Amino acid sequence: MSLDEERLKRDILEGMRALYLRKLVTSTSGNISARIPDSKFVWITPTDSKKTKLKEEDLVKIDFNGKIVEGTNMPSKEWRLHIGILKARKDVNGVVHAHNPFTVGVTMIGKKFKPITAEASMILREVVILPFKRPGSEELSEIVSKNIASRNALILRRHGVIGVGSDIDEARTIVEVIEEDAIVQTVAKIFYKSISRR
Repeated sequence: MSLDEERLKRDILEGMRALYLRKLVTSTSGNISARIPDSKFVWITPTDSKKTKLKEEDLVKIDFNGKIVEGTNMPSKEWRLHIGILKARKDVNGVVHAHNPFTVGVTMIGKKFKPITAEASMILREVVILPFKRPGSEELSEIVSKNIASRNALILRRHGVIGVGSDIDEARTIVEVIEEDAIVQTVAKIFYKSISRR
């Protein structure tokens, strides 16, 4: 195994722990993948595993058909979603799928997500909310692949958020920025309603 792959695996573990600490995933939800540079192989988090206790040997290496190349666990149920994105975007090497609670909440009552903070407005490209598709399904993979085009984030109604980037850190940043913006939107709406009642 190359040094690049060892680094990717460490980045995945660090990314999952960071998302858990920020409450963007639970101990069993969310997934991360990283493309091995210039290849059609991917390291991805396993399914049905405690994300807070993951070790390098728990990760799974798959090819672009979802076939296990290395590892003893099954890959994330969302492997199709990850592979679909990586096939559609050669510039993307890191994919993060989290379950941002505020973002999901904000989008349950709205049809659009328009960033309002300065950071989110600068970092996020157009963010669309995709209709609900069953997690892990081919339908979900297809709709995500079609809509990821020039975007760096997607919101899945009732399901979560996808962030993509040149590496895992960049993809994770996207997911975190969306959630911070959703929190600000929520607080602003609460205070606006409170003030308007006076």
